[in-house]
Amino acid sequence: MLRENLRVIAGSESALWVRVPLVAGYTDGEESIRRAVELLGEFRHAIERIELLPYHPLGESKRRMLGLGEPALARPTGDVCARIVESFAALSVPVSLAG
Repeated sequence: MLRENLRVIAGSESALWVRVPLVAGYTDGEESIRRAVELLGEFRHAIERIELLPYHPLGESKRRMLGLGEPALARPTGDVCARIVESFAALSVPVSLAG
């Protein structure tokens, strides 16, 4: 589904901005990043920028307030984020890492 959506958008005149969430232990592993870079490489001609979005704990207090417990989510370390930025930069598309 994602590949098909990218194909349709890449075939249009629209500028494509890709936002990639980074969650430690879920989306920051080498295999996950390799596959994402590989997929986006197919459409790099249409991608204007890539934004990497490390996990942010903004909603954690609301989760606790609702009695849903502590989330098992975390932001990747700075070293991991730097490695991921380098991986996506290989596509020769502007890459930014959100604060």
